[in-house]
Amino acid sequence: MKDPIAFMGDIQSSFRKTKLLSMLVIFSCVIISLGAIWMAYSFAKDSSSHIYVVDQGYVLAANRQDNAIQKDLEVLNHVRRFHELMYNIAPDERAITSNISEAAALGVKPSDEIDRSRREKSFYTQLIQLPAVEEFQYDSARVDVSSYPFKVRLYGTLWYIRPTNAARYSFQSYCELINTARSPRNPHGLSIERFIVERQEQLEITTRR
Repeated sequence: MKDPIAFMGDIQSSFRKTKLLSMLVIFSCVIISLGAIWMAYSFAKDSSSHIYVVDQGYVLAANRQDNAIQKDLEVLNHVRRFHELMYNIAPDERAITSNISEAAALGVKPSDEIDRSRREKSFYTQLIQLPAVEEFQYDSARVDVSSYPFKVRLYGTLWYIRPTNAARYSFQSYCELINTARSPRNPHGLSIERFIVERQEQLEITTRR
């Protein structure tokens, strides 16, 4: 029969080995778990650093430095797109209706007000009869997202191109925006609530040949 003392020593040795092995397994599991958590956090952080903005109907990827820069980009692109829809007008009733419909998704009240004012002045009718084209060119903007509603003052140039001449106007507008639900027609989740044309001054008229 094996010596009891040696037998007990073997048991203690096996117990220590089992204990050591268990500790190594637990330690390895902790390391793997911490590594997985860190990788998941890094992935989530990297994903959140990318935003998407819409410029002239195209979705563009951009890197976000902070929330303020992201909001600046979204607000500016939202306002630019609204101006392009409302002030790029072709002498075609269907194109005009389509533009106004798209602009309404970005700001119902201002698009309705601009459309109503133009129809009261027979602006579209004259545009189609001439025919003539209205074109908007963006120059610059000041965006303020430090307070709510967000505020934008935009500067640009308007062209009225007729068969015989082209008139150039200095254009300046001011608008305020609020947050709303995002949708395919309104990817920025913003709505223009207040819109004012602060300046629309004729600069020159050039004769077309």
